[in-house]
Amino acid sequence: MVDLENKIWHWYHNISECYYHLQLTVKYRRALLNKKLEKVIVDTMSEFKERYVIEMNEIGFDQNHIHILCRFLPKYSGEDGIKK
Repeated sequence: MVDLENKIWHWYHNISECYYHLQLTVKYRRALLNKKLEKVIVDTMSEFKERYVIEMNEIGFDQNHIHILCRFLPKYSGEDGIKK
């Protein structure tokens, strides 16, 4: 299991400290993000660490996109959650 309290994660046969920058954009870049929606998104993402072993370090909002600085185990790729 991953030691989530440590700055560097230890996982079976590897040690990792890998951060990912993700940008999520609203379709057609419509300005839909407001303070109420931002709070819902932050509250939802705060539970990712316990559920999916994804640690959110920084979350930044603009009117039409979200920047996320997070880290997760190298066994996942950034495209694992995208349906094709």
